[in-house]
Amino acid sequence: MDTTIQTNNKRIAKNTAALCARMFLTIAIGIYSSRLVLEALGVTDYGVYSVVGGIVTFFVFLNASLANGTQRFLNFYMGRGDRATLNRVFSTSVYIFMLLAVLILVLGETVGVAVVNWVLDIPPERRAAANVVLQFTILASLIDVLSLPYNALIIAYERMGVFAYVSVAQSVATLLAAWALTVLPGDRLITYAILSCVIMVLVRVFYGWYCARHFAIRATLSGVTRTLFREMLSFSGWTLTGSFAYVTYMQGIPILLNLFFGPVVNAANALAQQVNASLSTFSANFMMAARPQITKYYAEGQVAAMQSLVFYSSKLSVLIMLMVALPFIVMPDYLLGLWLVEVPAHMATMLRLIMWASVINALAMPANTAIQATGRVRAYQVAEAVALLLAFPLTYVAFALGGAPESAYVMLAIVFALAQMVRTYFMAKELHVSVTTYFYRVVSSLVVFVLVAYVAVWAVHAGVGDSLGGLACVLVGIVLIVPTLFLALCMNRAERATLWGYIKHIRS
Repeated sequence: MDTTIQTNNKRIAKNTAALCARMFLTIAIGIYSSRLVLEALGVTDYGVYSVVGGIVTFFVFLNASLANGTQRFLNFYMGRGDRATLNRVFSTSVYIFMLLAVLILVLGETVGVAVVNWVLDIPPERRAAANVVLQFTILASLIDVLSLPYNALIIAYERMGVFAYVSVAQSVATLLAAWALTVLPGDRLITYAILSCVIMVLVRVFYGWYCARHFAIRATLSGVTRTLFREMLSFSGWTLTGSFAYVTYMQGIPILLNLFFGPVVNAANALAQQVNASLSTFSANFMMAARPQITKYYAEGQVAAMQSLVFYSSKLSVLIMLMVALPFIVMPDYLLGLWLVEVPAHMATMLRLIMWASVINALAMPANTAIQATGRVRAYQVAEAVALLLAFPLTYVAFALGGAPESAYVMLAIVFALAQMVRTYFMAKELHVSVTTYFYRVVSSLVVFVLVAYVAVWAVHAGVGDSLGGLACVLVGIVLIVPTLFLALCMNRAERATLWGYIKHIRS
């Protein structure tokens, strides 16, 4: 058993390393690309693009629930060693996502068109271009939906290196698209929507080719079974509530910002969310590597190993998120000035607050994965969704009472903390995880660690100020101080040994 766990830990370490190597390149390219796009489109058109794209993203909230369901079933039956059922799961998932694509098309062409033309605050002279952007965004979303079963299959087989190569290639293609805006004729907003759609088509073709070439599993109509169809839809139907809540606050906040403050503030929010999404991939990459093992441990009956991995991955997720967030928390104005020619109003404060919200939310995925591994998700998903949905009405009330745009992310941080309490309760109920143990070993130690680390890095910044030399000092301080504090305040002897094992596996 110990040998199996060590092998799994080595696989997690290797996959995390591959994903992190990809991440450094994609973040650097993505940040520079967004600067080019902002310069080419201008603040207003950039805000229009982000809010129109958000409309379609709202319709694909079904995406996340069905993708999580597919991932759970693939990992579960892979842990059981049931290859025949594994093939049926994949075939059924392809069929389900085809039906989802049809539903998204209908919603996009009805509700989406209505919202763009009669609800959003878009300058009249840009409304026609916004409608063209909507059409290409719908097409890109359909292609993305049809790719998800293949993505889930690659993750289930833990071929994370594939994502590394594809993500880097996709980032380079996006950079070329941003550069092309400056040389191609025509409306730049429409041109960017077309180029983004073409990139999605190429990615979808590659994923399909890779799965056909490297895996014996094939999607066939005969592999679709009513039993699995109902079981997967039942599971995904309840996880759908959590996905709906997630998309409501992530895409609902931009809509509220548009209605209360206009497209210029949408541009500031879109850029802040892009930085946050890029930095969140640091902890998400670790969880992408650890997530299949959590489900497989449960399927194999190794509940103790699963609980240890959940606790460990929760702490590491927060550590990783905090380290990448701290520079933007302590010196956002200087970093944004280096990145953008013109920094939109409110963006610095928005970025600082969304970073804090993401540090809190880094605890979500390990707990969520553990609960979903049981398959008993109905009550949990409803309770989590109720907690997360509070972000939308709380933000609306804050804006209606005269709150600044930044207040949206204060509300979001509070809601994230409440949602984590819900997850803790259901971990105790479904997996018999002691709430006291979880609070003592994970939450309380992380709260102390985060506060002490922030004060230490803030003190370094206060001493050196905003400059390239100051930035270098802050980064060195983060690299030296934060991991040291983490080891001292959050890790016991066994966890330190496990961490050292990860490091040795990455180097070997």
